[in-house]
Amino acid sequence: MVFITKVDLAMAMDIWTNQKEIFLNSKIKRAIKLFVGNVNRRSKRAIFTIYVSDPKNMISSTLAKQISLGRVLNVKNIIKRSNVKVKHIRMNLQKEINTNNPFGNIIIGAYIP
Repeated sequence: MVFITKVDLAMAMDIWTNQKEIFLNSKIKRAIKLFVGNVNRRSKRAIFTIYVSDPKNMISSTLAKQISLGRVLNVKNIIKRSNVKVKHIRMNLQKEINTNNPFGNIIIGAYIP
């Protein structure tokens, strides 16, 4: 599932994932590219931050962190391929996200300074 929300100059996209899914399917990739394109049309100075929540039902926390890291890097590479400068992409693995999805989710936040 893909949820896109927009609030004034700050925009966010929430991506719900399946259990052990690291690589995103083409539908989600297109939604990310569309989101990034819409933000870039507003301003080339936009800063994207990727947040991730760990899957809850994993065998170990190490495996959960590996899946989360893989997801974040996958999203980062999709954003980077959308002509966004690397210095405008941030990843946050420390902040805990409250979610009802036991398989974890990814939030892409965009802020125009």
